[in-house]
This record gives sequence, C-alpha cells and structure tokens, in this order.
Amino acid sequence: MTQEVWHNRMLMNEANVNRYVEQKAGVYGLFENMPDDKYYFRYAGQSADLRTRLLQHLADSEPNACIKQLVRGGSCTFGFAYVGTQAERDAIEKGYRENWDLKCNKV
Repeated sequence: MTQEVWHNRMLMNEANVNRYVEQKAGVYGLFENMPDDKYYFRYAGQSADLRTRLLQHLADSEPNACIKQLVRGGSCTFGFAYVGTQAERDAIEKGYRENWDLKCNKV
C-alpha cells in the first residue's frame, strides 16, 4: 500500500473546495478548529470524486446532522489526499475510524 500525501488543512468552503480539490479519487478529513488553536478530527471519508463529495457536505441537503453543524459553524477545515485504488481508500478510512474518535462518523 502506498503512503497517502495529505494536502494542508484549509477552511471548508465552496471556494476552497473548487480551487484546490480535483475531481479525483481519495480520502478526506473534516476538522473542528477551536479558539485555542487546537483542532479535532471529526469525520473521515472517501470518494471516487473528492471535489463533488466535499461540495455535497456543504449543501443544505447534507443528511448527516453532525457534519451539517460542523460546516455551518464556520470553524471547519478539511484536508485530503489523492488515493487511486478502492482497496487503499478502504484501508485508510478504516484505519482512521479505528484509531480516532470521529464523532461525525458515529451518526
């Protein structure tokens, strides 16, 4: 399995997603930034099309209430890595779910 290369976290908004994320397969994380400069990993996901998936999280139709609250709060950042194969994406996402307390994945 190849080591994924994560792009720096940035504010979760439509402009950043459209500007920095390609329509390529990969994994991503959503983070809650706190006033004391700490941040918490809240959600791990994957998609065959990262840009489209991240934009879906920003839409009013987002079904996960935890994600909806996170992205509407204005302090959500995201990071991502391009990962080509489904098997690798599955393994990476599984590892994050097993090793982090991802409250928005538990909904």
